[in-house]
Amino acid sequence: TEKRRADDARGLEQEILGRSLEPSTRAYVLLLAGEVERDAGQMSEARGRFELVAARPGAPALGWYAGLRLAQMDLESRETTQARARLDALLKEPLPAGVRGAVLTLGGEAAYAARAWDEAVARYSRFLSEFPASPEAPSVMLALGWAEFRRGRLEVARETWTRFAATNGTDPRAPAALLLAADIAARSGDTAGAQKQLDELVKRTPEGEYADLARLNR
Repeated sequence: TEKRRADDARGLEQEILGRSLEPSTRAYVLLLAGEVERDAGQMSEARGRFELVAARPGAPALGWYAGLRLAQMDLESRETTQARARLDALLKEPLPAGVRGAVLTLGGEAAYAARAWDEAVARYSRFLSEFPASPEAPSVMLALGWAEFRRGRLEVARETWTRFAATNGTDPRAPAALLLAADIAARSGDTAGAQKQLDELVKRTPEGEYADLARLNR
């Protein structure tokens, strides 16, 4: 599975599943098989295996992982209602931290895709509250800014993007966040604030891709 040798993995899957296995072992083999098929682009086969695990997980953690994978596949196929329902159900379980973080971020994405802005904000905010030091936190903070922007809370979006740029100074997305924040400031009549953020952008990355646009806006 790790080496993406699909044919070899499928052969081993059939051999192992033909034996008498403990329920948790059988579920784990099916999870690996689902990963093989998903990686190979065989989504129907992958979904079938994950659904078997979700229905009879053998161990709770295996069922939660299968549910997360199914929600990801739902979102990829634009079945946002189904994805959100799966993720809501998962959040009611005593998930380990790593799985809960993944469910929250995916829940934010699914809600955003469904234009459920309030729900997206709630999911992203909960993630940042519970996992502020996560490597995913900067991306979630950017997404939170967009969700706030979409639901019309422009000043909150501006504050979020400004905070992102301040706390993630070396992130290549920081200049874009400053540009967005400055645009909101200018539209709201805070010319001085907009000028300050545009100046900061140019100072940080004078040769960057957003520098000329910042100069023009300034």
